[in-house]
Amino acid sequence: MFSKKNIAEAIARFINDLIQGIDDSQMKFVLCITKQNLSENPDMLDDFIKNPMIESIIHEENELYDIKDFASMLKRIIEEYGSYPIVVPKIPLLLPRERLIRINYSDIDKILGYLRENEEM
Repeated sequence: MFSKKNIAEAIARFINDLIQGIDDSQMKFVLCITKQNLSENPDMLDDFIKNPMIESIIHEENELYDIKDFASMLKRIIEEYGSYPIVVPKIPLLLPRERLIRINYSDIDKILGYLRENEEM
């Protein structure tokens, strides 16, 4: 079970890893803003976590979230399709066209590793 803050910090660390491998300066800028906002305001995750479909997979108890089922589901999708696409929408003046980030199996393991490291701190 992880706090929203732990989840946000793990995702922010993963975004930092993504930034290192991207050449597109506009995309890097948007990812940097996202990483900074997540680090400062974990409540940004609420729209995602409170989605009825996600809420049925990520169980919450006393403001701690059990993401094992969600991570397992993502891994099964990745096993079947090779990756999980995340669409970054077009943002006027910042990102003139939508971009696609593909998450693979090792990315899920990396995020889970970051969560475990945060849990130990």
